[in-house]
Amino acid sequence: MFQALSIAESGMSAAMTQLNVAAYNLANSANPGFRAAAASLVAQSNGGASVNGIYTPNTPTSPGSYSLDPVNQTLSLGQARILYDANAAVVKVADQMYGTLIDVVDNQNQNQNDSNNPS
Repeated sequence: MFQALSIAESGMSAAMTQLNVAAYNLANSANPGFRAAAASLVAQSNGGASVNGIYTPNTPTSPGSYSLDPVNQTLSLGQARILYDANAAVVKVADQMYGTLIDVVDNQNQNQNDSNNPS
């Protein structure tokens, strides 16, 4: 179960990076000479996700111009939110499972103590 939390944490961290990059791009898009960045997310072999890097594309749309498509940035924000929410749901379910497991163990111990100490 601890692996599920580790995988979820890596996904939430990757989502936050994607969110930060898209927000940075939108906030700075009106600045002269601004070049939009992109986050490269990759799946980890043991589960989860990581940031492979943040890069600035080297291909201008016209000489000396690097355009930023606000629609794509907004979609990137939405994807980051979905990725974060999905991993947060995993954390919530794992928390509920741990709570249930503790309750079961506690009840078994209490029942065992009750049977060993009849009144």
